[in-house]
Amino acid sequence: MPHGCSYKEFWSCKPIEFSGNEGPIAALRWIEKTEAVLKISKCAEKDKIMFASNLFKNAALEWWNTILQSRGSDRVYNMEWEEFKNMVERKFCPPNEKEQIANKFLNLRMTGVDSKGYTTTFFEYARIVPTLASPGPVLISRYI
Repeated sequence: MPHGCSYKEFWSCKPIEFSGNEGPIAALRWIEKTEAVLKISKCAEKDKIMFASNLFKNAALEWWNTILQSRGSDRVYNMEWEEFKNMVERKFCPPNEKEQIANKFLNLRMTGVDSKGYTTTFFEYARIVPTLASPGPVLISRYI
């Protein structure tokens, strides 16, 4: 059975740090990119949270240190990856910000010929408020 990767191997895949001040879209992007690095580096399940949380800085690191202090490091570092992701999302994608993005999403219109910018924004918003963009036909009708 493979042993997983070392932190050095994980770090050589160039994961991005997260400060917690970038907004909900950046938080989701950070989760996605971190998951990709964990997969590419073949990180062992038991190390995922330890390695990923070492990418926190500033406000995110302060929040994480509070979690460690209140719950205990053994318990926190042994939780499931999905629980970790949910904690990060709850903290850095708060409901009020999701609501603001939902309103922007509902009012999003393409202006001019910037279809690339429109498409990028459309899918960023759709990730934050997936209930407004699923199932597939709803997503397509909103895009058009």
